[in-house]
Amino acid sequence: MNYVILEDQADKKMILDDIFFEIAHRKLGIEKALKKFSQQEGYIVEGKAICFRGDLDEYELSQLEIPLDDKHILIDVEADYSSVTQNSQAYVTFKEFYSYLETYLKNYVPLDDRICNLLLDAKKGLEI
Repeated sequence: MNYVILEDQADKKMILDDIFFEIAHRKLGIEKALKKFSQQEGYIVEGKAICFRGDLDEYELSQLEIPLDDKHILIDVEADYSSVTQNSQAYVTFKEFYSYLETYLKNYVPLDDRICNLLLDAKKGLEI
């Protein structure tokens, strides 16, 4: 499958918005995702994936156009399940990802103690 590599920050935000829209509308989706992120584990939903290096096997890693290291996250979105017109991938640093995550939660999720603690755990897990 061919992918377009998104490098523009606005494009990266757009596909992250797509993924988090899906996550937020699943029962306990945000909580489950934050727990996974705190362990540097990815989350997959409806043709959209947030992947850490440890989520991929050697074959999958060898198929990437840009190598994935231990300080970046791969965002992978299939066009059939997203607002993008082509299958797309983007690479974000842990810091960029956490910044997005923090902003998204503040804007779209009621922040109770549980969510705040899970967000803090994710920050620690991402070593930010």
